[in-house]
Amino acid sequence: MKRLTSLFAAVVFALSASQTQADLIIEFSDGNSTGSVFTTAVGSVVNIDVFVTDTGSNEELSTDGLVGFGLRATYGATSGASAVVIANTIDSAFTTQFDSAFDNSNLKLSALTTAPPQGTSIALGQFSVLVSDVGVTQFSFGDYNPDPTFSDFSTVTGVNLDPILFAGGRTFDFSISAVPEPTTALMFGSAALAMLAPRRRKRNA
Repeated sequence: MKRLTSLFAAVVFALSASQTQADLIIEFSDGNSTGSVFTTAVGSVVNIDVFVTDTGSNEELSTDGLVGFGLRATYGATSGASAVVIANTIDSAFTTQFDSAFDNSNLKLSALTTAPPQGTSIALGQFSVLVSDVGVTQFSFGDYNPDPTFSDFSTVTGVNLDPILFAGGRTFDFSISAVPEPTTALMFGSAALAMLAPRRRKRNA
């Protein structure tokens, strides 16, 4: 009976440990809200802030701080016209910038610092997106260097955070939906009403 009780206790401990296991995620914000779906008007520029956030019980980010990171993203239209990245900057807390390149389908963020920022959520950088036409653009952020021996996200004490962030090839996705400007939508609505008006007059006649 004592063995069964010990086994039961071990199972309960293992389950509770797995539920409280640390998890790090990449988060995105347009300055108004944080999430995975953003909507904006055609013709506007959206600034997206990128953060690494601790949602579990580990304390490396808060106590040790983040000494370096690396992210690689791909993006493209899932419907309509694709938005385009027009700027990409790394947060000023990271003094050595390795990569902040971007083009019409890729962007990168990679840097190092000698004064590691600390906290449960740490800013990594920001990129600007121009939405010139109606459409939905999907972004997918993943490991900058997928080599398991290379640590993109690391702490001052040398802890490799990549296995937590990118476990099983995990990526962090979000989308920007571009909709017509309110004035444009109003013009379309007025034109439609104008087209219907003559028909109504004919019927009344």
